[in-house]
Amino acid sequence: MPQTPSSVVFPSSSQSRIAPLRARPESRGRLRRSIYVMLGMIACGAVLGRILGVASIDRLALETRLIADEVAKRAAAGTPIDPAIARKTIEREKRLIRPFLSANDRSRWLTLRSLVEQGTFAIDGIVVEPGWDTIDAVAHKDSKGTMRLYSSKPPLLSVLLAGPYWVIHQTTGWTLGDHPFEIGRMLMVLYGVFPLAIMICFTAMLVERIGTSDWGRIWSVALISLGTYLTTFSSVLTNHLPAAACTALSAWFVFRIRNDQVRRFSTFFMAGLFAGLAAALELPALAWTTLVAVGLGVIDPRRTLLATLPAFALIAMAAVGTNWLAHGTLTPAYAHRNEPNDNWYRYSITLTNGKTLESYWTNPKGTDRGEPSQGLYAVHSLVGHHGIFSLTPAWLLLIPGLVMLSRSCDREHRRAATAIALVSLVVIAFYLSRGQPDRNYGGMTSAFRWVFWLAPLWVAAIVPVADKLSGCNRGRALGLLLLGSSVMSAAYPSWNPWVHPWLYHFMVHIGLVMPV
Repeated sequence: MPQTPSSVVFPSSSQSRIAPLRARPESRGRLRRSIYVMLGMIACGAVLGRILGVASIDRLALETRLIADEVAKRAAAGTPIDPAIARKTIEREKRLIRPFLSANDRSRWLTLRSLVEQGTFAIDGIVVEPGWDTIDAVAHKDSKGTMRLYSSKPPLLSVLLAGPYWVIHQTTGWTLGDHPFEIGRMLMVLYGVFPLAIMICFTAMLVERIGTSDWGRIWSVALISLGTYLTTFSSVLTNHLPAAACTALSAWFVFRIRNDQVRRFSTFFMAGLFAGLAAALELPALAWTTLVAVGLGVIDPRRTLLATLPAFALIAMAAVGTNWLAHGTLTPAYAHRNEPNDNWYRYSITLTNGKTLESYWTNPKGTDRGEPSQGLYAVHSLVGHHGIFSLTPAWLLLIPGLVMLSRSCDREHRRAATAIALVSLVVIAFYLSRGQPDRNYGGMTSAFRWVFWLAPLWVAAIVPVADKLSGCNRGRALGLLLLGSSVMSAAYPSWNPWVHPWLYHFMVHIGLVMPV
């Protein structure tokens, strides 16, 4: 029977308010995710701009002057030369301007080139080219007994990244020597922007699940997107950003297993694969890999044994196997640094151009000499001119965050706090306890770069504090101040991350430290 107007029941004012309120959490969730995407796109776009603009700009004026001198000299001799031809000649012979800013990243680029262009891990055939020098090299005899030069970096990452370059080289015939800007920037989009996007994405997924407030979640994703030095180093080829991406991926799969009760073999395998790869890229991350294995083993021994451990083994075999192919030994180049009769870092080798190359590490300069005082090194590494907490003030919330997580009513949150605290202490203690040659803050660098890979775990631990700060104006103001200061520090090395931090320059300026 159809209703008459008098029988129509209108919702009360209280009822009319219920429906919109029930729709709000999902609507707000979509809004947060949209903001996460925006922050990620801003970060990736900023890094892309750095990659497209990266060059040794401090040498632009020198190159321009050399070109002008060459044109003037030819004109005076009665053999004028087109300035465009003079430019190409100077670029080819001098390579003053290049998209590879440091001996550190050039060391890996050299291995990439040598693998693809010459089919060998030895780099002495390419290091003779202008602009392709590096100090991050070792020398030892190859299988034929010939002394050869190699990158000191573990070879696994270079092997993994050689694939895209091989495709470009085979398709176009170009090389990084002939077209360093075109190919180098193209590859850095893949090597820099892609892992950055992955890290932000999976860290944001963790933040979304851990957080309880809109403001705290958005603040945390802004921090991982813009406030760490991973964005600073995204324009150069290092192991730090891929390791951070692997850490974020493994943490997400572990979260799914432990918090969401996911029991698929594939999830256990992926957790092991990326935790193992993080350790292969950053050796101290083995502490994280171990805790992942133990934590998953407690949850499900069978799947850990059949999926997670085989994934670890796969990565371990790849790391050891590539090292054997490169150096003919199971131990990495770093292990051959202090042996009296087999020190790969002290060498004198004759290159293919007939010149003799003396190892830089026989008499290192500046920061590379290492800090004599272990105590002073610890101070500057934590709160001084290369300090973890002084250069990224947002990390000051890490300890309160771990305390809050450890007091959570959620058992998995408490276990996560213990794992993150333990891994962080092991990694920091490892680097602070090194001998003088290794107490160099990571060399000429804008931050204490060896802890960068921990950023996804640290952001996840900070989320409860960010939620707490969101509850009052003073808390939000403090959070924004810490975030803004962290972004400023990360943005200071605007075009080259291989420079001293702003705080170091400030301390030199006021006389607190002596320049090196």
